[in-house]
Amino acid sequence: MKLLISILALLNLSVAHAKEIVSNSIEADAEAFIELVMDGEIDRAFEKLVKGSKLFESQPQQIAVSKGQAKSMFEIYDAPIGYELVCRREYSESLISLVYIMKTDLAPITWSLTFYRARNDWAIVGFVFGDQLQGLSECR
Repeated sequence: MKLLISILALLNLSVAHAKEIVSNSIEADAEAFIELVMDGEIDRAFEKLVKGSKLFESQPQQIAVSKGQAKSMFEIYDAPIGYELVCRREYSESLISLVYIMKTDLAPITWSLTFYRARNDWAIVGFVFGDQLQGLSECR
């Protein structure tokens, strides 16, 4: 009986560890995107973000518009000076949202990134950014 309890405890720890690894991987991808944007590499940032997302790879016009909007935003607010993860929300084992603020001298810009896993691989399925503090309501 003690052996069965020990095995169950180890399995539970393994599942928790696997969730943490997945979570860290998604955050690492999101932060790589944010850091590319911070470096002014907006085109490359969006291309990396949507790579592997069948949803966005089939919508190049939407990505082109988003790239243009991001570039225009930084013409208004100047270069970003830092960023912070505001919140991380797991809606389920298959849906995770991360909300960042990108700091500028004038105002924060929010970035809300939503990742989904239908089977094995995680992919971006939604992103919203802007100066109207989009996504912060998710953080309550």
